Amino acid sequence: MTESSLNQIAQELTLPLSPGNKPFALEGREEHLGPDDWAWLFLRLNTEYRKAFEEHTSNPEDQRLASHLVNAIDNQSVRYDLDGSCSHRFGLSAWLNPELPFLPALKNGGSWFFPLKRPILEDPLRTEVSTKPYIHSKHPFSDDADAHPYALVNETPFGFRARGKVEYPRARDSFVEAYEKNVLPIAVDCSIPPNGQMSAIRQIAEITRKHLRKHGAKTHDKKDCYQVVDIHACDTFSAIKFKTSAGNPHSTTEFNASGDLSGLWCVVSIDALGPLTSQTNAIRPLLKKRYIDNVNAGIVTPSTLPEPFPTHLPTCTVDGIPSNGGNYLKALLIIAELNEKFSKTEEFVETKIIKVINAGRSNKGYANTWRATFENNIQEKYIDLAQQLINGGYKWLVHTQKPQIKQERRPALKTRFIPNSIKNRMRTRPEWD
Repeated sequence: MTESSLNQIAQELTLPLSPGNKPFALEGREEHLGPDDWAWLFLRLNTEYRKAFEEHTSNPEDQRLASHLVNAIDNQSVRYDLDGSCSHRFGLSAWLNPELPFLPALKNGGSWFFPLKRPILEDPLRTEVSTKPYIHSKHPFSDDADAHPYALVNETPFGFRARGKVEYPRARDSFVEAYEKNVLPIAVDCSIPPNGQMSAIRQIAEITRKHLRKHGAKTHDKKDCYQVVDIHACDTFSAIKFKTSAGNPHSTTEFNASGDLSGLWCVVSIDALGPLTSQTNAIRPLLKKRYIDNVNAGIVTPSTLPEPFPTHLPTCTVDGIPSNGGNYLKALLIIAELNEKFSKTEEFVETKIIKVINAGRSNKGYANTWRATFENNIQEKYIDLAQQLINGGYKWLVHTQKPQIKQERRPALKTRFIPNSIKNRMRTRPEWD
């Protein structure tokens, strides 16, 4: 392969190689890619997903998705998940054209991978949680879709949002006492890491909090107003049969006669009027312990991805100078794309991948560097790991909410003199997060 052809292949990569000795360094928008973004970058390479997308043709329901998008998108590029197969098989809220390199922006903090984060809310009409999609009595896009007459959140394909119509009691002061909608019972799947579901729980609590405060409810600073209990210890979900869980290897076959997997679920109660940050920080490790206990008991299938997941390639130090080549996920994505390109028709795939990555780079001082270590592990480690991410490992990026999105830095505020009397009041102020 000529230098020109190598450079041409490199230019076709979704995330371009960086110049210099860090070809996998994140640049520009890459620094702000979150778990959903990385999950999509690998899922779009999945052969089964590409085939399934072509099999699901456009339908009139596709137009309903437009209200959730920040910008208009070609109707052929996004399709409504009518039969729930996209959600169940791939964890995606709607069918997206795999030719799209990046996820279209969603309104109101929505998530394209919401099915992988979705906890179960109270619903007196629901009888089971299974591999079959749950159909509400009303369309999920309508303002009053939730069957519960006083529910303050609506579930959409992309997450939770505030309801447009809620029947509030006339006496504002008795609102919370009469309906206790500040305490939210939520069923959580303990067969997977909790971080994805915790982000959804926080969203539910924030929406409910905003509604209640708007109608006169007062917040408080009690930090022990949460609970995590077994699913059978809560009457709220006693009428629901839990026949599936995301991390159980038998979920799709419903392996026993009753299909009862309720033991892998628990109920989280969070107070929407209490301090949300301290509650979520306390709940998360309790859920993680339940997940780890299930893994240790052999009940659920653990992730095959490295734990903790590396942020960058292994570092080597030469002459006292450390270097690592850049971001771990970017390296795996580039390897995945090059492997897909070369493995179909050509031999010596590993050698060709290395040539594309090293095109135009000097080999000076090659020995004992990160490049030598990286290239020695391409076949046995990195190609296999990249393929795992394509074939379902991407879901664990959403479950664990890794990598964390890098926040843009805000300019520092100018300091000013604050009297001691005000400082003392600030120190004793309760947590109102």
